[in-house]
Order: sequence, then structure tokens, then C-alpha cells
Amino acid sequence: MTRMRLFRKAVAGVWFALVPTVFTASLAPAAEAKPAAEPALVVTAPVVQREVAEGRTFVGTVMPERRSVIGSAVEGRVLDLLVNDGDWVEAGATLAEVRTVTIKLEIDAAKAELELRKRELEELKASLPAERQQAQAAVARTQAIREYARARLVRAEALFARGVATSQEELEEIRSAATAAEQSAVEAAATYQLNLRPRDEKILQAAALVAKQEAEIGLLEDQLDKYTIAAPFDGYVTAKHTEDGAWIKRGELVVELVSADPIEISVSVPEEFIAALRPGMSASLQLDAISNKLFEAEISRIVPQADVRSRSFPVKMVIPNPRDASGHVLKSGMLARVTLAVAEPKQAMLVPKDALVLGGPSPLVYVIVRDPASGKTIASAVPVQVGVADGAEIQILGNLQPGQQVVVRGNERLAPHAPVTVAGAPSGGKSPSPPVAPSASSPAKRR
Repeated sequence: MTRMRLFRKAVAGVWFALVPTVFTASLAPAAEAKPAAEPALVVTAPVVQREVAEGRTFVGTVMPERRSVIGSAVEGRVLDLLVNDGDWVEAGATLAEVRTVTIKLEIDAAKAELELRKRELEELKASLPAERQQAQAAVARTQAIREYARARLVRAEALFARGVATSQEELEEIRSAATAAEQSAVEAAATYQLNLRPRDEKILQAAALVAKQEAEIGLLEDQLDKYTIAAPFDGYVTAKHTEDGAWIKRGELVVELVSADPIEISVSVPEEFIAALRPGMSASLQLDAISNKLFEAEISRIVPQADVRSRSFPVKMVIPNPRDASGHVLKSGMLARVTLAVAEPKQAMLVPKDALVLGGPSPLVYVIVRDPASGKTIASAVPVQVGVADGAEIQILGNLQPGQQVVVRGNERLAPHAPVTVAGAPSGGKSPSPPVAPSASSPAKRR
């Protein structure tokens, strides 16, 4: 039994000793058969040299174009604060609600009072024609009695003058009745005027009370709208100053809101450079927080009031604020480095803006050169500094010469010294007479 165990251990040891050798031998042909990487296809453009205004870089700050500290227009208890700092809200969205039970009861009472005033007005208007008709009938009746009394008096006086069937006493009685009828007619006419004019005035007064009550309801409903605090524009909530259940007074702060798109860049420019700037001039922006992107802007306005301590003027630029899955890319308070053309024109090298590769320790461009060791066309990374923008091109400072070809398409996937094929170059993947890359011992490399 012991011999059998020793035999099995010996066999197992030989097997495990052979496995690495067999495994390595099986992988060796596959490794040797791996094809070499194909040269990347790129598009190039030349480095150009011409006169451009000399640029200077200033430090600026990303600022919201609009900022609002929103307060309460009413006094009451906060029923619900619907936002937190950092939330994105759209214009008109509800930020907070104040308890509205009391104001709604006041509105209900005011509407009931309005209904009462309307019914009183309707009653006055409905009764006016009947009263007018009644008064007119009274005037007509007294006028008819007056006419009869006058005619009777005339007949009685004629008969008395002829001495026929009328005594002095009867004549005086008829004359007295005629006078009374005349006075009754005058009184009826006066009563008609006195009764109708106040009635018209009462209708006007009742209509005014209805209008006054309607205005009071409108005022209360306007107040009710103020119990709902809404966002005046699209933006982010940057701070909140109250909470659910808190009692706020009129004018007290609720939240702070800042706009996000477009966004403003504010740069302080010393007074010796301000005369060279004009609204509409282009500028290039770099942000430390977003090192892989170069932004372009135009001067929108120059504030004509300097800081008396630094003698610098605020220069404003407004740019669109791109948005990704996490929100707007540019955030208020970010540091911006803004390059502005503030000096006399001088000779400078420029490349297309697409030639810049950002995101590393410094911007760089890929220059097409020929590798002296292999003879292949490769892309050599050259660190540069960015200057002023000039249309579709941008000024650069670096170890470049006019006429050199820089990669403008396909550079985002290149690595230093990667083999490339220039689009439009002859077959074989070599650009026409690219410069030779400096060797490790060459003076260019030592510099």
C-alpha cells in the first residue's frame, strides 16, 4: 500500500512539472502570430504664420447670467418646501407653498358679500320701471284734475257774470277747488322728480358697491397666488432659507435661484489693456475643472466702472452651457483662464482649433514626422500653449515651424509615436516628405 502511494505521488509530480511547459508551448505560436497594429488614418492641416494681435491670459470666474433671491410676498406658515439646494427647476415650477386656509375663507366671505350686492342692484333695477310708471300716472291724474278744475272755473265765472245759476259762494268754492287742483299737479310733478333722481343715484351707488366688492375679491385672489412661491426662470436652487412648518414674514427669504444656460464669464482686465477691447471681440477660454475642452466666447459688454483698488474693469462674456447626464457642465464659481487680444499685432503661428488635444497636463498637437529608425510616418506629440483665437484657427506657442502638418482629424485616438496614414497621401502610408523626428542625441531633443 505504501509503495502504491509513492508511485502515485511520483506520477503526479511529473505531470505538474510538464503542464507549464506544455501550456507555454501551446501559447507561443499564437503570440507570434498576432498581427501588428494598422496605422491610424488621419487628416492633417499645415501650421501657418501670420500677424495676429498678441494675446494675454486673464483669470475670470464663471457666473450665472441671472441670480434671484426669492422671498415671500405674504406672511404665514410654510406648508411645504418642495426643493432642495442643487435641484434643477423650470420657470413657473412651485418652490414652496404657504398655508392658505385663512385667505380662502376670506375669499369665500367676499364672494358671498358680492352676491348680496348684486341682488340688491338687481332689485333696484327691477323696481325702477314700476315706480317710474306709478309716478307718471300720479302726475297725469293730477294734471287731468287741474284741467277739469280750470274748465269748471271758467264756466262758473261766465255764468256768474251773466247772473245765471251761480252764486258768489259757489264761485268761490269752484275757484278754491281749481287752485287746489293746480297745487296738486305741481306737487305730483315735483314728487316725480324727487323720487326718480334719488332712485337713479341709488342704482349707481349699488353698482359701485358691486364693483368695489369685485375688486376686493380680485385683491384676495392675487394674494392667494402669492401663497404659492414659483420659480421666475429656469435654474438651479443654490440655497434655501426656510423649512416646512416655519413661520415666515412678508419679505423674508425662501430660496436662492441661479440660471445655468447661457452662463456668464466675468474677467477683471487691468486699465492698461481695456482700451484694446471691444464688444464682439473673440476670446478663448480654458477651465481648470474641464481640461479636455477649449471654449470660445465673444465679449458681450464691458462695465465702465473700475474697481478703485485694483484699477481693473469687469469684462463680461456669455456662452452656451452644455449639458450632460449629470447636469450643466459649467458651474457657477469655476475658475476660467481667458485669453484676450490686447496688444499690437505680431507674427504668430496658428493651427486649426481641431488640432488641439486637451485633457492632459497641457494642450498638445500631433505633428506628422518620419521615424528615423523605422522610416515610418508617425505622429509626434508636441506640447503647446494656447493664445488668441482667430476665426477657425488659434494661436499656439511651442516647438513648431510654419508648414509642418498637424493632425486635425483622428487625433483623439492617437498615442505618441503611433504610426499613421495621412488621408490623401500616396500608397504605403507615408506623407510626402515629412520631417524626420529628432533622435535622442539630436540638438532639437536636447533643447
